[in-house]
Amino acid sequence: MVLVDAAFVVEALLRNWFGELEDERNRAFNKPWMLQAVFPDLWLLENQLPFFILDDVLVTVPTGDTERLSLTKLSYNFFYGLLDFEFEPDIFENINSSKILHFVDFVRKLNVLTSCKNSSAEGKLKSLTLPRVSELYQCGVKIKLRSGNNLFDIRFSKGVLEIPKVIVSSMAEITTRNILTFEQRHCRENRVNDLFVTMNRLVSSPKDVNLLLKHGIVENKLGCRWQH
Repeated sequence: MVLVDAAFVVEALLRNWFGELEDERNRAFNKPWMLQAVFPDLWLLENQLPFFILDDVLVTVPTGDTERLSLTKLSYNFFYGLLDFEFEPDIFENINSSKILHFVDFVRKLNVLTSCKNSSAEGKLKSLTLPRVSELYQCGVKIKLRSGNNLFDIRFSKGVLEIPKVIVSSMAEITTRNILTFEQRHCRENRVNDLFVTMNRLVSSPKDVNLLLKHGIVENKLGCRWQH
């Protein structure tokens, strides 16, 4: 069963990479909503296939390229359009594939590398107290949409709080829940958890949400069809 599942996942990655492999007989890529029904299962923490098994299956597939495609590159290309996060184009190249446990771990590592790259703070916080967005706004702080949707790139400078676009979608919720569950149980550093704790403190009432909507920071994609 593990081998069958691994073969299905690797085939999906390859068909996505090599467009010429897609044909009318493909029951996943050419059926409306079929992929959307499959993706949530790929993200569930309890359904994760070990990365090394997928890599072993990929090794047996002749691609015709002089250089074998890496599983990290295929995975990044496959999930890039699905994830509501923004990463540097070559950030996955800094990840050691032999240390990746599964897809959830892979996406978490992408987020951690992103957070490290965009973090300029040093030392420990003196207080965990953080005013809500609406309270900051009432005190004269300007709320601004920051370019890009890298959630880790939240900045406050000279009375301006810049927050990247926050995507609200079913897939974003599934991805976030599984990353947080994995991180809290298996990781010493909780960078993704820290991000969402910060966002939870900033936005904790309908008034805060309405303020972010007013400034174009929150985008609601619930019910929207995802296109690969």
